[in-house]
Amino acid sequence: MSEIIRLENVCLDKYGKRILDGISLSISCGECCGLIGANGSGKSSLLSLISGYDWASEGSIWFCGERYGEINIPEVRKEIGLLSLSRTPEFSKNLTVFELIKTGVTGTIMPALWLKSEDRRASQKAEELLAEYEMQHFKSRRLATLSTGEMMKTLLLRAVAGEPKLLLLDEPASGLDIFNRALILDFIKRLNNGKRAIMTVTHHLEELPDSLDSVTVLKSGREVITGCPEEVLKDSVLSEAFACRVEVVKIGSRYLANASL
Repeated sequence: MSEIIRLENVCLDKYGKRILDGISLSISCGECCGLIGANGSGKSSLLSLISGYDWASEGSIWFCGERYGEINIPEVRKEIGLLSLSRTPEFSKNLTVFELIKTGVTGTIMPALWLKSEDRRASQKAEELLAEYEMQHFKSRRLATLSTGEMMKTLLLRAVAGEPKLLLLDEPASGLDIFNRALILDFIKRLNNGKRAIMTVTHHLEELPDSLDSVTVLKSGREVITGCPEEVLKDSVLSEAFACRVEVVKIGSRYLANASL
């Protein structure tokens, strides 16, 4: 499998404070990895570094073998599908699901109607995705009418519409009820089809997809451990990371955590 992203001893300083300290990890095409940690552990900051919205104070980042600082970051962003509510533009609620997915192809916040060739390409891709993921019945729905779960599924399709090599998902199941969380996690599992690398970020074990190849745990901006889920998602590891007593329970292929002070 070809390596998509690699970080070597990466540090991030902001406002006179070290946010990330000595992070090293890599993800290859076809891999799905999880990133977990407490609030303020540096998860979202790491996504900002990878997607080129922040710049490493120390260390190096490579995307498909090319080093940040030696490549065009806006071009790299075209190869990264980012789902982050803090980075999601304020889309017009009058847009339809079809129109929103099209913007993922063109990299705009509104359909590129002024570019007919681009609009045709975007329309074709949006039709293909809606059919592949059985969402044709949502095509004409306005964003204002969607539930939180439906909106998240639409944003996931927008994130993959540009055929990115790397998909970064920042808490994609946050705030969803049990049913919609299960739908989104199943949706992510379907997106993990070998065509891209996926990193999903959360601080709740039950929000991790069950198709993970590896998990990285962060604490106070530092990497605690990276390994397969069976090695990482243990009582001792998570108790250290979350600074409380954590009991991990595995049900089938999914993990749950109980915490006590």
